[in-house]
This record gives sequence, structure tokens and C-alpha cells, in this order.
Amino acid sequence: MDQLHIQNLEIFAHHGLFPPEKELGQKFIISLDLTYDMTRAATEIDLEASIHYGVLCQQLTDWCQEESEDLIETVAYKLIERIFSHYPIVSETTLTLKKPWAPVHLPLETCSITLHRKRRKAFIGLGSNLGNKVKNLQTAIQKLQESGLTVMKQSSVLATEPWGGVEQDSFANQVIEVETWWTADKLLDTLLTIENRMGRVREIHWGPRIIDLDLLF
Repeated sequence: MDQLHIQNLEIFAHHGLFPPEKELGQKFIISLDLTYDMTRAATEIDLEASIHYGVLCQQLTDWCQEESEDLIETVAYKLIERIFSHYPIVSETTLTLKKPWAPVHLPLETCSITLHRKRRKAFIGLGSNLGNKVKNLQTAIQKLQESGLTVMKQSSVLATEPWGGVEQDSFANQVIEVETWWTADKLLDTLLTIENRMGRVREIHWGPRIIDLDLLF
């Protein structure tokens, strides 16, 4: 797949654990690989299908200087989050963040981290058999979108009988397709957080629930 490379962009910012790092600031160096299909940009001179690397470099600088973070891992993660948000055509990114002035007090050229993320499709199963079941499903989908997931498709809502031997009302079930660059662990944590915020209580195994969110694939 086609890639845009930004190599060794120097940015002065105020990241680090120690007070002098936050007060005085230091140099950081960013290298970035963005994967996206360049066919339309190359054959049709379509600027909407391209990325202006001058604008991108300025954005990286501005984003890096907006806040002061303790860890360069946090800086890199937030930069990737911004990239995917601002550039829907990007399918994959690798970002290396170097900290050449790291306070190590030993001969050292640089310290650096590299994060790699790509957009993926995932399928989430939703279920509810307490209260207004359909509204509960809609609320859960809204919260998933608010968390940063892009909902691509939604199935119709089906009524299903409960399983597991516990006497309870029937379920309203639905499946949605989402697009995300999160890891599976991050996505699963988000599903559990939304369940808890909507009042999911785990007291009876296979028991009734206001919302059930399952990561299917």
C-alpha cells in the first residue's frame, strides 16, 4: 500500500516527568509513516484524496505543543488519535517519537518509542431485556459513537428467547459493525465501561441485564 513519510520533524515542547523538562522544554523529533491509497491523487490530481505534508507537519507541531505530558508514550498516542480523526483516508500509521535531550546523564544519542496502529473493522453484539429494550440498544450505540468508534452498519433488532435456565423476559438483540484503530483490549474495556455506566449489574449468571455488549470479532 502507498505511504507518506515524514522524517525527523523537530519540535520544541514541554514534555517530561521532571519539573525542569516542563519549565524549560526540550527538542523532540517525530518520524511518521501514513498508509493510504494514492491512486486518485496520482491519476486525477484530486487534492481531497491526498495529504498536504506541509499542513500535516504544522499540525503535528501544534498538537505536540498544546499540552504538557509526563510520558512520550502519551504524546505519541494522542498524536495518532488526532491523525486518524483528521484524516479518514489514512488506514495505518507508524509514529516514532525521539527524545534526544532525555535527562539520562550518560553518553546517549536519543531515546525513542514507536507506536503502530491501523484501522480495523469489529463487530459488536448488543442485547437488553430490562426496561425499554430498544431504547437501551440505541443509547449504547450512541455512547459507543461518543467514545470514538465509527459505526458503519447496524442490523435490525431481533427478539430472542433467553438462554441459561433463568426465568426472565425475552431479549432485544442487535449487531453493529464499527471501525476503530484501538487494540482489542482497549475496545473491550470501552464496552465494559459503557455497560457499567448504563447500570449493568452482574449478580445472576445468565440473568437479566439492562445492556449486554459483546465483542464478536
